[in-house]
Amino acid sequence: MIDSRSVEGTDVAIYNKIIEQYGEDSDVARVEVKGEFPSQGDKQFIGRGLVDEAMSREMVPDRTAPLVMGVDVARSGDDESVICLRQGRDARSLPWLTYKRADTVELAGYVMEAAQRWNPDAIFIDGGGSGGGVVDILKSYKYRVIEVQFGSNATDKAQFRRKREEMWSRMRDWLRTGCLGQERRLLDDLTGVQYGYTGTGQLALETKDEMKRRGLGSPDYADALAMTFYQNVARSDMRINQRRRIRVAKGVDYNVI
Repeated sequence: MIDSRSVEGTDVAIYNKIIEQYGEDSDVARVEVKGEFPSQGDKQFIGRGLVDEAMSREMVPDRTAPLVMGVDVARSGDDESVICLRQGRDARSLPWLTYKRADTVELAGYVMEAAQRWNPDAIFIDGGGSGGGVVDILKSYKYRVIEVQFGSNATDKAQFRRKREEMWSRMRDWLRTGCLGQERRLLDDLTGVQYGYTGTGQLALETKDEMKRRGLGSPDYADALAMTFYQNVARSDMRINQRRRIRVAKGVDYNVI
């Protein structure tokens, strides 16, 4: 293992900036600066290797998969509101949009602009806290949005403590065949969350407050992607429109082969 800062001819300032941005003990600093293995332990829900594979995997377009949008609404000034677009296994081709300190009206406007540009089949929005205002504004303009409550009951209550755990679990399964862009913040968000189990055996992810006590930021990028797994949206090659309503697909919304 060789620390990149000790190699002759390298710009030490670049590596120090990585440590300053992501933290001394982050997987990004371990791998890219110190030359160490990622620190996946028993409590890490999504391993670094799984994300690396998704970021380097060759993508095969699936044009009949539904295009879905996930919108994570920032909770505080340090957090970012993130708009994610995913079409089947492809969460790489279309740009992810991020906004800092955007109020509900501004963010609703950004979502409308994105919706008009890309015409997604479904828009999933974090409806907790200030996100409820964004949902209300979009609905007042007749946008068909689906409000996501991370703390609501999971579909499979026996396996998951909340809807958040269920969405993150589906996202982790998707990473085995999905494609992501080379975004360091997304990598850190996906690999930073730890997990455990409740007394009744339900999967339980650590809360954002618990992450912040460990010196980690809110996983805004990962939550935006996770929301695209809130429910399946029918593929265009199997969709039946009834009064412009979207029918939920029984299976996954992307080809797994």
